[in-house]
Formats: sequence, C-alpha cells, structure tokens
Amino acid sequence: MLDGDVSATQVKLRHRGRGYGQGRRNGFPLAWRSGWMAAMSLRDLPTRIGFWPEIALLDGVKVPIRGSALSPRMRRHLMRGGYERSERKLLDRLIRPGDRVIELGASLGIVTSLLAKKAAPGGMVAAVEPNRLLHHHFERQLSLNGIGAKLVQALGCPLWDGPVPEEIRGQRFTAVENSLSGRAAGAEGDVVPWLTLREVAERAGLVEPTAIVVDVEGGEQVWTEHAPGFPPSVRTVIVEIHPHLIGEEKSGACVQALVREGFGIAGISGTVFGMVR
Repeated sequence: MLDGDVSATQVKLRHRGRGYGQGRRNGFPLAWRSGWMAAMSLRDLPTRIGFWPEIALLDGVKVPIRGSALSPRMRRHLMRGGYERSERKLLDRLIRPGDRVIELGASLGIVTSLLAKKAAPGGMVAAVEPNRLLHHHFERQLSLNGIGAKLVQALGCPLWDGPVPEEIRGQRFTAVENSLSGRAAGAEGDVVPWLTLREVAERAGLVEPTAIVVDVEGGEQVWTEHAPGFPPSVRTVIVEIHPHLIGEEKSGACVQALVREGFGIAGISGTVFGMVR
C-alpha cells in the first residue's frame, strides 16, 4: 500500500516537470525524496497522534510500546528496528546457549531479554541498572516474554575485582536529560552503591561469567587507568565505546586494555566492539 503511494507521488511530480533529471537534494532525486517522505509520514501518522500498538517485535522479542518509558521518537525508532541495532548485531553473533552474562546498563531490559533468549537454554543474565524508576518497566519487559534475569540495582564498575577506584566511587547516579540510562556524574543524585563485576556476580548468584556486556555512558574509560582484570571464564566482551563523551584517545585506550588481556576484535558495529578470546 505504501509502496503504491510512493509511486503515485513520484508520477505526479514528474508530470509537473520535477522528475528524476530535474533537481536533487542531499544526493536524492527530489521526486523520489518527496515520495519517500510522504510514505513515511503516512506510516508514522497513527503514532504521531497518539495511537500506539500494545507491543512491537524486535528480533523475536516482545517489547511493550503503549505506556513505555521510551520517548515517542524512540518508540518509532524501535518499531522500525533501529533500537540498539549495533549491540544487537554483535550479541546475536557472539552470545551462545549456556552463556552466563553480566550486563552493565540494563535500562528497560530490552537488550536483557535478547541476551537471555540467546543464552537459553542453560544460561543466565545478571543485569545491572542504577535507576530504580526503570525497574518496573524492566520487570514488565521480562514478564511479557516469560524470561528470567537477575536485576541488581547498582552502579556497575567494569572492573572485575579490587576496590572501586576513588575517582569513580565519589560519583553518584544522576539522570541525564533524554537518556534512560543516566550517568554517574557530580556529587548529587541517588545514593546507589558502586559494585565491581565480581560483586555483581556474587549478589546475583552467577558463577564464572562467560560474557560481559558494557554500556555505561563513558564509564568504560576506567580501563585507561585500571586493567579490567576479567577472569579466565570470560571469553566474550561486548562494549559500547562513547568517544563523544571520553574522546578518541581514551576510546582507543579502552579497546587496547582488552587486547592486553588477550581479547581480539571479532566485530565492530558503529561504536560497539565485540571482543573474544
């Protein structure tokens, strides 16, 4: 139906003297671009006036849309398949049945659900999220899919063991505008404990993790000063690097820190790195 609408729009524009050979914008013929935009507007019209579907499917996982904590723009982005696309591509390739996964930065539990699905049967996911306001959305997400995961409310430090470095421990969780995950910054905000990965595993009852997934809004920069120290059981790390927050030099140093621990780059999608050993 929408494809037909696009074609009809293109024909009308060509008859008005603005066909494919008569003008371009951003590299696209004006007629094609105008028709595509018209189709997209029609497709988005129900959601733009507040008619949201109950759920959407993302890689076979049900995601609540109506009543979601996601912004309208992010809901539409998810419904088009764009939500955490880079991370999803790599976890689909690298997470295996039976994996025991620690996820830092669980947010609404959408990626958690995908991890739990890939790790089944026999696997386990311990998900860390500091924002308590998101926890009921997290539980709703998992319940809808009949998936279990252990939720730990904490600020996750992506080091395996030892004391959390003082320069990090002094930070508290604070919500960031237009960000569901929030960020550790400044001295004000919710008093949420910092936990190392070993402490997360102990609280969740997860023995010998095999995969670590890290999306902590720039918190990965701790690897530039302190070795991750992951135990031998960890064979996979999927990490989103945030160069716009920590800079290009520290971003490269984060990847190099994992290389020094024997990990090689198995894949890159956007700013997400899949590392294996």
